[in-house]
Amino acid sequence: MRGLSAVLIVLYHFTYHYNESAAVSDELKFEIPWGVWWGYATVSVFFMLSGYLAGKYLLNTGSSPRRYLWHKARRLYPTYWVAMTLTSIVLAVLYEEMSPGWLGWLANLTMVSRLFGVPFVDGVYWTMQCELIFCIIIALLIYVKHRRTLITILTIWVGVAIILSLVNGVKVVKPFKIALIVDHCHDFVAGIALYMLGRKGLGQKTRLALYTLLAMCVCNAVAWYGLSPRSVLTVISIMLIALSSRLDNVIPDNNPIVRALVWIATISYPLYLVHEMIGFTIMRHISTSGSTSTLLITIPIAIVLIVACLIHRYVETRRN
Repeated sequence: MRGLSAVLIVLYHFTYHYNESAAVSDELKFEIPWGVWWGYATVSVFFMLSGYLAGKYLLNTGSSPRRYLWHKARRLYPTYWVAMTLTSIVLAVLYEEMSPGWLGWLANLTMVSRLFGVPFVDGVYWTMQCELIFCIIIALLIYVKHRRTLITILTIWVGVAIILSLVNGVKVVKPFKIALIVDHCHDFVAGIALYMLGRKGLGQKTRLALYTLLAMCVCNAVAWYGLSPRSVLTVISIMLIALSSRLDNVIPDNNPIVRALVWIATISYPLYLVHEMIGFTIMRHISTSGSTSTLLITIPIAIVLIVACLIHRYVETRRN
């Protein structure tokens, strides 16, 4: 799921989003008749998998907020700093009008530069702000040791999100929208609920509460996004994760496509961080030479894959 989602988000940016936002003129657009316009919705998968993985910290009685935050900081920041700095350098040299400058680069080191009114170096970094806020919320929830209480808090969280969706246009709601990531919390919480449902020894009432929580997550997705690819993918992701143990027995590990997706999953974090603006920069230089063939998007794809591999090998895997 992670590997396939990474592929779709890259294809979305290169086959659709570039022509819509970065080409600036018809002459710079690529001739791509099959744009993956719905690929943006795969961020829901990444959020849900983050929630699923966070579930083990919430249910582990030996977890502590400090150790959890330290682990996540080591996991997220070094790779992010390298990817963001590399992107800044590429933009400064080859795409000057999009260069963040020194102050923009410094603000982006925090991963939450938009809170200070400074644009992200790369548009995809908005999800990193969501991930960071989610990590802080999880650190606070680690203090809750009783499972029933934890489910109640998660239910209230999603319930508040549904209510706030009704008054989204009200200015006073914005701080709560950011602090509680109300327009994305359903994916994170659904992941946690699915992890809990996979544990043994759950009583009937607990299972019913978790199923209710999942239903509320779907309601919140629809409340914020309607019947869009994002809400549909939330439902599909819930179903796939719930059936993952059965699917593991069906999908052959030695299948070349599966192995390729697993490989992409291993480099998905640096790939996600570097692909958009570096890829757009390459595409702009290709298009200014007069070449806008669909086949030429293989060039930025190949380059960002190589860059992601190098960051994964020399930064991400050495963070410890």
